[in-house]
Amino acid sequence: MTSENSYKNPFKDTSTETLISRAIEFEEQWQKLDQIDKKLRTEQQAQQKEDFNNKYWDIIHELRTRGSDVELEFCKKLVKSANFIERIIGADILGSLAWQDKQKYYDYAMKTLIELLDDKHAHVISSACFSLGHRANSEDIQALPKLIALANHENHYVREGVTFALTTKEHPQAIETLIKLCDDVDVDVRDWATFAIGSQIEQIETDTPEIRAVLKRKLHDEDFNVRGEALIGLAERQDNSILDNVKQELQGEFEGSYAIRASELLADPSLLPYLIELKKTKSDEMTSYHKTCLDDAIKACSNN
Repeated sequence: MTSENSYKNPFKDTSTETLISRAIEFEEQWQKLDQIDKKLRTEQQAQQKEDFNNKYWDIIHELRTRGSDVELEFCKKLVKSANFIERIIGADILGSLAWQDKQKYYDYAMKTLIELLDDKHAHVISSACFSLGHRANSEDIQALPKLIALANHENHYVREGVTFALTTKEHPQAIETLIKLCDDVDVDVRDWATFAIGSQIEQIETDTPEIRAVLKRKLHDEDFNVRGEALIGLAERQDNSILDNVKQELQGEFEGSYAIRASELLADPSLLPYLIELKKTKSDEMTSYHKTCLDDAIKACSNN
């Protein structure tokens, strides 16, 4: 592991202009690969797409971290560009520009990102949504009407961005929209929305029958991540009606720590045999993190 003192920033001597040029190149390559149907994409293409994405976000993080008036001036040009790739980059940088001081450039960033919600290109809108999720204070709801309207957008990246942007909002209309997005046709949107409803919004204020109902419905989703987020959300609400669902997940294919974490939250002794059996039969499939979670769950269920 590289220590903090020995870490060398690979971008230290690279100008902001050069970094933006590289970001444009990586985003263009990503866009080309994204246009290939996921089912037709080769393993190599999928890996290239991920690599371009990682390189792109490394650069965006560096530009956000620099967070000076230099980067701000570039953003002002990028968001007005005729090239949608450049508008994407401008929006992505603005999401956390000068992230060490969230209020720095706040008014300009919010105004600009809200304007970009009206962009003609879906990926620009998506970037603006995600950036609003990063930038906006939780009590700032000025973008809410536009975000809610975009929840029905035909592009799944936009709907995913909307879901992320609404995650920190506890406004009734935001929660109502997230509940609807829990049933989206796109699995990533459903996953984000179920996570938001289950674990992100303040449970004391929003533990309603409607939220519990949608979480219980998501226990039967075809995707294990969605089911897992629903389990966690209900377990955090100490809903013992899900004990059979937790046991079922513990007995099935090992698909991460959701059921284990739900077991720890519920701390019900009836889960103990299932956890012990899981440790006995599936330890070889687990990471060290999973094993730690499992030990914690066994301890929690043993103490009651």
